[in-house]
This record gives sequence, C-alpha cells and structure tokens, in this order.
Amino acid sequence: AILAGTLYPELELPRVSEDNRGGLALVVRKLAEAGHRRIGLAMRRWVGSWLFKRHEQWHDTLGELGLDRDEGLMHWLSMSDDRVVSTESVDEFAAWIDHARPTAIIGGHYLPMVHLGHLMRADRLRVPQDVSYATIDLHPEVEQVMGVRPAAAVLPLREMGRKAVEIAAAWHDGTPPPAITKLPMVWQDGPTVADA
Repeated sequence: AILAGTLYPELELPRVSEDNRGGLALVVRKLAEAGHRRIGLAMRRWVGSWLFKRHEQWHDTLGELGLDRDEGLMHWLSMSDDRVVSTESVDEFAAWIDHARPTAIIGGHYLPMVHLGHLMRADRLRVPQDVSYATIDLHPEVEQVMGVRPAAAVLPLREMGRKAVEIAAAWHDGTPPPAITKLPMVWQDGPTVADA
C-alpha cells in the first residue's frame, strides 16, 4: 500500500504527501511581501504531526524574516467536536483577533475559514479591510463559507495521486518506493489579502 496525505504516519507505509513546512513558509512569505508584520495562525487542536509541523514552520519563518514571533498570535481552536463551530468558539476567535491584533491570519487548515465566514456574515469583521486572510487547504465549501475564494497555499492533491500511481507502478516493476515523497504547495492569489 502507498498512502497519500499526512494522516496516519504511525502506519509507516510509503507515502506521498504535501510539504507542510514549505506550504506554511510560502504563506508567511507572501503575507510578509504584502507588508504584514503581525501574522497570526489559527488551527484546531488535533493530534497529527502535520499540525505541529505547520505551527513550527510558522514560528521559524516569522523569525527568519525578522517578524513578530509572539505566541499570542497563535490561536488554537477547540478540539471538542460540539464546540468546533459554536457561537462560543466564534466569539473566542473574534476576541483573539481583537486582543492579538494580527494584520493577517493564516488558516492552518479549513476550519478557521468557517469562523471567519461567521464573523463576516454577521458584519463583525471585514476581510481584507480589517484583517487579511490566507489559508492552507481549500475545502470544497470554501466559497459558501466565506463568500469568496481566499488566497491560499493549495495542496497538490492531483499531483499526489499521480505520484502515488507512478511510485506504485515502479514498485510493481521492482523499484522499492521511497519512505516519503513530499510535493510542494502552490500559491493562489485571492481577494482576501491586501497590502498592510
């Protein structure tokens, strides 16, 4: 078997996955190029090495660029399924934005888009006028949730599938597969990022 994606590393099977560190660094750099110096990161508390790789790379890239590495710019969304998109969790997200004052937010996966979408529809936040936003992982419902397709580091899902097939064919022909093959994410501009 060959796995595609970053889930279940404990299975220790050959895998093709997105480059989580490279993707997060790409988003931080794009926001910094737009003049942002206080770049927040929002993610749900999940168990998974990809989550921590994204968090570590956010912190590292901010440091490499000489930007504010205040951990107060990190917002961990609830791990509880019944609180994920509750009024309480959306209010906590809004309070974090008010307190941390990021000029840009990175959604480390799709869930922060849901919170932003609620705040935008309630006229509590304007993107990009109040805060710029870029994400990793364009969820299929992103435009319904936010009303716009955000700037993003897009996961190379099709490329991962093609590469997995290529590796499987080579394995079938006698070439052992590499333990892991990482593919880069690609930047997609969107109307959710404005110059700071």
